[in-house]
Amino acid sequence: MARWAILLLTPPEPDPEVWNRRLVDLCCELAEAVGVEELVLHLRDAEARATPAQRVTGQAGFHALVEVAGEERARPAVDALAGLGPPHVYAVESRRVKAYPRSWPDTTRTPGVELISAVRRARAIDAAAFDAHWRDRHAPLALRHHPGMWEYRQLVVRATLTPGSPDFDGLAVIGFPTHADLRDGLYDSPAGQAIIEEDIARFIDLPRCEATFTGEYVLKS
Repeated sequence: MARWAILLLTPPEPDPEVWNRRLVDLCCELAEAVGVEELVLHLRDAEARATPAQRVTGQAGFHALVEVAGEERARPAVDALAGLGPPHVYAVESRRVKAYPRSWPDTTRTPGVELISAVRRARAIDAAAFDAHWRDRHAPLALRHHPGMWEYRQLVVRATLTPGSPDFDGLAVIGFPTHADLRDGLYDSPAGQAIIEEDIARFIDLPRCEATFTGEYVLKS
């Protein structure tokens, strides 16, 4: 099954909720398109924008992330997102490191807030070393030192499909069930925070990363 991650830029409308509604409506239609087996929208909606300030790396140049999975026949659904602005399309592999206990139906907003980070690997390592470190070393540290986290997925970029798109190596999706869990449980302790930050510096080029808070909408699972 093919998987695509599509980043959409900050909308030009003065009221971002107008653009948000257009994107939600379009994604609901695309979820029923031929070949689409999964579709998840991560959107900088009103609740995400109300997230209390946290220290995150590099303000994101993107406003939404759309994940599409399915047969190659689903590619026209991916291309249809261009109607809301030039999309950055990546072929990805998805790894679910931690899964929330989902009890709500498709099309219902997932509780809480999530942090989306678009990352580039450290210049001293290649793509394979970045992937292995993220999977084998960093993921266990995240599970240990982010106690408020209830969802963690790694989207590893295997190919950039749109010319001129940012050369990201991966997208991290980290979810928290409430704002309080994000505020109080992002790290287990100052020592845990230091461990995470020291490890990130080993395989990620932090100044060239981008992050933002979003809400999740599982439109087809």
